[in-house]
Amino acid sequence: MLGGSSNNCTNEITPQRPVGPDSESVDLSCGIKKPVIHNMVSTVDLGCPIELRKLVLHVRSAEYNPRRFPGVVMRLREPRVTCLVFGTGRMVCTGARSESDANLGSRKCARILQRLGFDVKFMNFTIQNMVGLADLRFPIRLEGVQLANEQMTQYSCIWLHFFQI
Repeated sequence: MLGGSSNNCTNEITPQRPVGPDSESVDLSCGIKKPVIHNMVSTVDLGCPIELRKLVLHVRSAEYNPRRFPGVVMRLREPRVTCLVFGTGRMVCTGARSESDANLGSRKCARILQRLGFDVKFMNFTIQNMVGLADLRFPIRLEGVQLANEQMTQYSCIWLHFFQI
């Protein structure tokens, strides 16, 4: 246990929208706010190659500049996500605030591709990364955490102070 506290409070990480200072985000049993998920990145295999030029010609929200980026960028309004579609048939969905938003956004983009005539399947949906924010109300010695968990963690004090588990 970090911090040496004997408090029996457990705060689960729950995806939610960012909260303001006047909202009910404080768990009164501990006084610690619940962590807030700000971004999720997911991947999915579409099961077929995608003709990116055909896609960008028929979808209004699609952008494609092969000199700058090798995939098509598709932005959805609801859920507010960005899907990156690659010619290999892989898709990356970013900007989701929850797993259900990531899944729904990926499925909506896959459905758009199906309507264009691609033989799209929705395989191996996986959450790759989550970015969240939590105020633990005590300092964390990242070097010590990394040394105690070398098999599961990466840390570099030269970079920004973020931690990957």
